[in-house]
Amino acid sequence: NFEVSDKKFVTYEKFGAVGDGVTEDFAAIYRAHEYANRMGLAVRAKEGAHYYIHDNRIDGEPKNVEIRTNVNWTTAKFTIDDRDVSTNKNDETNLMNTSIFRVTSEYEKTKIEDREIIDKILAAGLNQNSTRVGIKFDYPAMIIPYNSKHKVYRRRGYGSFRGQIMREVIVIDKDGNIDASTPVMFDYNDIDYLYVVRLDIAPITIEGGEFTTRASQINCVFRNDKGVLDSNVGYITRSLRVERSFTTVKNVKHYVTDEVIMDEQIKDGEVVYAPNAYHGFFEAISANEITFDGCVLTGRRCYRSPKRGTMGTYDLTGQEVNKLIFKNCVQSNFWIKIDENGIIHPAKEGEE
Repeated sequence: NFEVSDKKFVTYEKFGAVGDGVTEDFAAIYRAHEYANRMGLAVRAKEGAHYYIHDNRIDGEPKNVEIRTNVNWTTAKFTIDDRDVSTNKNDETNLMNTSIFRVTSEYEKTKIEDREIIDKILAAGLNQNSTRVGIKFDYPAMIIPYNSKHKVYRRRGYGSFRGQIMREVIVIDKDGNIDASTPVMFDYNDIDYLYVVRLDIAPITIEGGEFTTRASQINCVFRNDKGVLDSNVGYITRSLRVERSFTTVKNVKHYVTDEVIMDEQIKDGEVVYAPNAYHGFFEAISANEITFDGCVLTGRRCYRSPKRGTMGTYDLTGQEVNKLIFKNCVQSNFWIKIDENGIIHPAKEGEE
């Protein structure tokens, strides 16, 4: 029954959002973007509104707010309340693994496993000397080949990693020519499969808004059958996830409150309290040219776990992206001071 105004944009209030910072607004926000995507309309938040997001389920199933059009969050504030969100296996809500906002393309990333196509690529050669690939589409694309017979290692020593399947991003035009910005880094003797991301899409901008995550408070430490402290701590994903090429995220601010401090984790030399870590509020995944311009990020605390040692928790994640650009971005808590008890406090530049 919704009728579009002459302003040609959608508001959250038209779909039932209250914006008082207390009432759950997720369903209204979800439906507003669902409508905007279908009608090709921009979305605009109400100036000064304060939207509250906790339960991102629709009809019992966790959902993303899918964004495919321009968004202006203006001066609105958003609280993402994660205080009771957990990666515990017995948490049936499953809220932790679903991004709140997901910026997507009209075209899904496709997976090619057809051996005839893959063998054609290998026959033409895909290596550090290649200037084109052995296939072409009717559109420019970014391809991501995977070769499980070769592992790529990120680092050695502290936090060492056993390696990932060899892969990289390669941008090609509609004739299969490789873009100079993505020269082939590895020599592919075999390919298990490859992903294809279409690049013939219009750019969009997501701008404005101040987001505050109230961090998870759930303790994931327990004593196992042998009475030894253990944990099932994991990583929470409650983010602004950008999976669309040629997207600009502009002047979006993110802050964090309610984090557990280190002295609450340790008792008699043992880790007795381990909350969940975060993948990052700002995420850039499987896309070409994502720009963060004038954004505010907030550094996160590391946590200790009886099972996994020190765990980093992040405000930014990037994976399989070509041209991830940061312009005029700042960290809200770059300057800190630590008191005699090891507690971290905000500080200003030059303050001891």
